[in-house]
Amino acid sequence: MADLNKRDHPVVPADRPSPHARRLLVWRPRGGTKRRVVSLFMLCAVYGAGSMHGAAWGAPVTASASWSAPRFTVVDLNMNDGIAAGYSMSSESLDEAWSVTAITLGDDPDAYMQFDPAHHSEKRAEGFLKTVTNSLSDTHKGGTAVVDATLGIQSSSYLTAPGVVYSEAFTSHNSREGAPFGMFGVVINPNTELIVSSVGTIRISDVGLLADVETYAEGRLTLRGELTGDPFQATQLHVVTSEDSFIDTVERSGLVELSLRNDTGVAVNGSIHFHSGTEVGADPSPFVPPPVPEPSSWLLLALGIGGLAWLRQRRPR
Repeated sequence: MADLNKRDHPVVPADRPSPHARRLLVWRPRGGTKRRVVSLFMLCAVYGAGSMHGAAWGAPVTASASWSAPRFTVVDLNMNDGIAAGYSMSSESLDEAWSVTAITLGDDPDAYMQFDPAHHSEKRAEGFLKTVTNSLSDTHKGGTAVVDATLGIQSSSYLTAPGVVYSEAFTSHNSREGAPFGMFGVVINPNTELIVSSVGTIRISDVGLLADVETYAEGRLTLRGELTGDPFQATQLHVVTSEDSFIDTVERSGLVELSLRNDTGVAVNGSIHFHSGTEVGADPSPFVPPPVPEPSSWLLLALGIGGLAWLRQRRPR
């Protein structure tokens, strides 16, 4: 009986783990689990190697450019002249006050000049800061454009395959040389400074390579104004990436102000123009230099190969 007990319950030295403990220390996945783990490591290795060969289809090149809702601030330059500082918008537009949105989808950088009805959309509304919304897209590219007194002036473009997308939105209130006073544009009272301000934001995501084609992205914001007879003033935010295989992600934002200063004793006409434009493209080229692998690609490749080697080493002899 004592011998049977010894065989059934062997004495294990204190410095050696029991068979049960050894089973806990050495993890040997069973059939279904093991297949899933092997598949996971193989997927990491394949994805890591594949991602070293440029950006995959479906990773979009994007650009957005937006003005916040404009603000108009009046400054009285002479508080003793007995004339209230201020401004007013003319009631007559006659093609001088417009809100416009336009989007073009094409296959080459000059597509926005072709205005092909199948790939071009343009919408207009008569009046300054009048609401206009527009969007156009196909399977791999698209754009939006908005003019709204509350939302501001915005445009955006994206694509996931070779081609080009150009989107723009603008609103203008223009004066006309020689026209009767107050009929067109913005009327600024004597000794008044009108400060037009808005927050401009540009966001760019250029993936470098899209299906082995070099990519670029551009965002442009322009605020322009002038008083009749004076040279126009313009301020601008502009971001553009080179057409190459390098990844660029850029965000630029800031408060932009434009001053229309009338320090004369009579009211004058003026003009205000907001513009937002974006363009993204991927143009085929005869030679594309091989991209430098990202650290994450090396990590995935190493994880996959290392994991497969570890599983092989843990296989029972």
